[in-house]
Amino acid sequence: MYKIKMLIVGDFQKGNSNNFILNGFVRNVDECKKSQNDQGELWSGRSSLYSRLMRRIGFPTDPKKHNAILRDVAKSAEYQLVLIIKGLHIKPSVLKALKRKKVKLVSWSDDDMLNKSNQSVYYKKGLKYYDLVVTQKTFNANMDELPALGANRVLVLPKAYDPDIHIPKIISDGEPRFLYDVIFIGHFEE
Repeated sequence: MYKIKMLIVGDFQKGNSNNFILNGFVRNVDECKKSQNDQGELWSGRSSLYSRLMRRIGFPTDPKKHNAILRDVAKSAEYQLVLIIKGLHIKPSVLKALKRKKVKLVSWSDDDMLNKSNQSVYYKKGLKYYDLVVTQKTFNANMDELPALGANRVLVLPKAYDPDIHIPKIISDGEPRFLYDVIFIGHFEE
């Protein structure tokens, strides 16, 4: 068990892989909290026209008030480590305030962060404040990708699984092995 107090900021909707990250740290860190409850997505349902427009032009809104939470963390210096998952809506000024308080900052994403749909002005301008940028895309660690946007230290971490969830299903006699001919795992992206 590591003696550290950390906060994880992200989208903790049920079934979201961010919960696997949280659970891994909860098991191995002295104190680990998440920034919100796990009900509801960060940008759930049909967003307002304003929110969609702001996201499209690179300035996503902050419906869960993560920037305010992190400003409070900077004032209290309660946490030694803040892990921000994706963090497209986190303002560089907030990251800078956390750095002034000597809080270690980690950016984590399993998405291709050079894909335009996974970027924002905030994210690109804030990369320089992170002590570590964790990605699961080997190409994002190339010198012309995240380091070219300002990431100082990039760690490629391969995909993993949650041993509490990803377990073989026991099939009883008479139960069909496959229920469907074709399945799709993922989500739509333009």
